[in-house]
Amino acid sequence: MAKSPATAPAWFQLERYSRTESLDFAAWKIQVENRVHLGALLKSSELHSEFDRLFAEISADPFRNLGFSAAYSAASSVYPHTVKKSMTLLAAVCDHLDDSESDVTTPFDEKLSEIGDISFAMHRHIVVDLHASETKIKRDFAAYIDAEIKKNRLQFKRTREAEITEKVLESWSNRKILPYQDLWLWHQRHGRSMSDFDASELLFPDGSGDKDTAAESRKKAKLVFTLTTVRQLSMAAA
Repeated sequence: MAKSPATAPAWFQLERYSRTESLDFAAWKIQVENRVHLGALLKSSELHSEFDRLFAEISADPFRNLGFSAAYSAASSVYPHTVKKSMTLLAAVCDHLDDSESDVTTPFDEKLSEIGDISFAMHRHIVVDLHASETKIKRDFAAYIDAEIKKNRLQFKRTREAEITEKVLESWSNRKILPYQDLWLWHQRHGRSMSDFDASELLFPDGSGDKDTAAESRKKAKLVFTLTTVRQLSMAAA
């Protein structure tokens, strides 16, 4: 028995997303930030009215900037600490010290990780002794970073490590992950499910994609609409 065609929500017009293929790193960062923010609002029923207000703006213009911006201290993955940032970290750690000798000598990042703030968990703060030779510094740094990345990825699993390139942006556009995410958010808000078949009907009405294609869109969207991607896009746009 053939399945009935999926019915699009009244607000959904696929042609409104046609400009997606021309988005650069900075523009994609804005759009990912928007959807990450909307997803966060869905987690609390007290914020659903705010979600509805902002989603109404997005549904009318998918490329509207909602003004949500995750602030980052640098465009590089390696950068020096500022005094202000150091004071913030020190204050956070001091609030969790018991003044015992073992606690005071605990590695700084290990203590930060106990606090449970993900922004602390995704950074490492180290001392580099410039007295050493360049070869020694690079060798030790490489060994340290390799070990820390492995530990971090065990805790915060991800399915891709590749740098975001223009080719990657093209794949996001081809798989229509932006309209997919808006449909997903809407379905979540109204307590409805969206199957891969439904998504294929709405995203690829011309038959250019099927439920397997939509499944790829779903997987890509789940990966892309995160703060980690926002950070990576911020670096790519610099």
